[in-house]
Amino acid sequence: METFTPVSFAARSVSKGGSMSIAINMNISEKVFYRSLLFAVMLFLGLFILISCEDTNKLTPKDEYFYVDDSNLSDSLKSYYNEEATRLALREIFENEDDSRDSIIIPKDSIAQIYFALVNVYNRTDLAVRDTVIDTFMIKTFPYPTLDRFEMWVDTPGVWVQPWLNDEPYTGNNTIDSLVALYNLYPYRISDRSQTLGIYDVSIRSYDFLNMWPLAEQFDHFPQVRFAEVAGYGGDGDDITVSKTEDRFIINYYLRWGDCPAGCIYEHWWTFEVTFGGVVEYIGEDGTSLEYYSDD
Repeated sequence: METFTPVSFAARSVSKGGSMSIAINMNISEKVFYRSLLFAVMLFLGLFILISCEDTNKLTPKDEYFYVDDSNLSDSLKSYYNEEATRLALREIFENEDDSRDSIIIPKDSIAQIYFALVNVYNRTDLAVRDTVIDTFMIKTFPYPTLDRFEMWVDTPGVWVQPWLNDEPYTGNNTIDSLVALYNLYPYRISDRSQTLGIYDVSIRSYDFLNMWPLAEQFDHFPQVRFAEVAGYGGDGDDITVSKTEDRFIINYYLRWGDCPAGCIYEHWWTFEVTFGGVVEYIGEDGTSLEYYSDD
């Protein structure tokens, strides 16, 4: 009697005929190969369709540049929105305690993102509420932080101030003049208080929008400068705020009134959302009823 030994079908087939084993193994291998190939093709097509159909709004806040069509804006209006975006970007940097808060130059990508959001709202002329906040009430950011000037007191023996008194752009001091050239600075106003306080009261301005706190600190450490600091604003007033989520900007336009030199009593605000793809949606309004509004 033949003893049965458990071996593979292919192995037993070889003992009886090698050609049959090879044919069977090839058929099995081909089926596995083609099934794997078909699965890979279907997976690739699925991913391609998913990516192709993905919402174009799904950009990320890390994108360095957001394109917006501002061809309908005048040069002065572009400059205005650039200032608004720069101020809001600088606020965001300090609120988030970003490392760039010590940089005099404000990151361009941060400015571009907020410019993108603000101009997209401006472009939605089909929305009546857009006309309300932009054209009727002309809501702007409260002018803080200051972007283009700081004040300093310089002891009157500071002879390097003398050329500025004569309307010269540079002082002859290499350190001061290098800062003037690098950051596009100029003395906007100089008051001679040598008789009363023994100082020159100097207001420095820039032709550019900058983070003025670290710039003022550069001058504050200079000999003969008693102090250099960024000018602030008292009271309160209209304002704009911008925040970001995973895929959109949230913009609030605040209208404020009622004894604003002391801080404003009332406020009413409108909220818009702008996706990273440039789609604008009006969310709603809240606050004190506008029937109580007064611009006095």
